[in-house]
Amino acid sequence: MEIPVFNLTKKGIEGYKSIDEFFQNVKDKTIYVIDMDSLKGKEINFKILSKISKVYDVWYEFNARWMNDVSDVLISGAKIAVMSGERIKNKVIKHSLEITEDLALRSEDFNTLKFFV
Repeated sequence: MEIPVFNLTKKGIEGYKSIDEFFQNVKDKTIYVIDMDSLKGKEINFKILSKISKVYDVWYEFNARWMNDVSDVLISGAKIAVMSGERIKNKVIKHSLEITEDLALRSEDFNTLKFFV
């Protein structure tokens, strides 16, 4: 199964003028959304996540900085929370794994990946 990938910024989903235009054009059931602003250290875009998750099964990639980020992303509607970012702390990973199995990790750090597994 191939899942389409979309970049999200504070302005919206890249390549689309509005959420309505996105809804009209994207017919897939499952989508992968990368919160670009979150990866740059800004806030997670819960507003758009909550809108799109009503229509799609969303795999949501974001910078997990705090203990509650994963649960907040799941409560906002993501089907799978994809933790990412330059430095994900092991205590955030451990806490997240204790609360859910709907979790994935994207990292290039072998030690972080090993801890997650």
